[in-house]
Amino acid sequence: MIGYTDAVLQSAAVHRIGNPVREEPLLLSNGLLELSDAELKRLLQQYCLAPLNKLHEQYHFQDIAENPLYDLAAEIFSEPEQLLENSRRMAEHLYQLTDHPAVKEGELYVVLFDQLLVNGEETQALGIFKSETKEPFLTLTRREQHFTLGYEPDGINLQKLDKGCLILNRNASDGYRLLVLDHSNRTVAQFWTDRFLKAMVLQD
Repeated sequence: MIGYTDAVLQSAAVHRIGNPVREEPLLLSNGLLELSDAELKRLLQQYCLAPLNKLHEQYHFQDIAENPLYDLAAEIFSEPEQLLENSRRMAEHLYQLTDHPAVKEGELYVVLFDQLLVNGEETQALGIFKSETKEPFLTLTRREQHFTLGYEPDGINLQKLDKGCLILNRNASDGYRLLVLDHSNRTVAQFWTDRFLKAMVLQD
């Protein structure tokens, strides 16, 4: 059980991951996300963490001596100011692994949380999330007594996180503790968990 409403979102970066098989580019951000708006920050936190609240099975990183994600997460936990640079390296790693035409392009979010409650215990956590599904959204603008209807063609549905991994800063020597979410179809179901994260279910 995750208690995320009082968690602190420390910093976040986002990058665009195309599919090299379809000659789609990798677009890396040169700066952290600007999150001065409290409501925007709250919505991003809800989008990232609410779907993971339903997960009970925990994972851990495999082959930690040769797992890039493990090393990058450890660096971010020890030096949070390096989040942007290490998130860029995560994005490059994911792009290099994307060698199947069925893998969708999307945005990769790397988010550092503090004071996150997991089963009643406070912890630091690093989230890696990928948004692939875009939907049109209607917008309604009011000026005095007149309303104008518009739309956003490529909006993100806050209820539909496509892929996610929350790395809890616990049990580092055993590959940390992870919560993993993947709504991919069967064709690429193992790409996120097995190839990118190289994570396996924790045997309790």
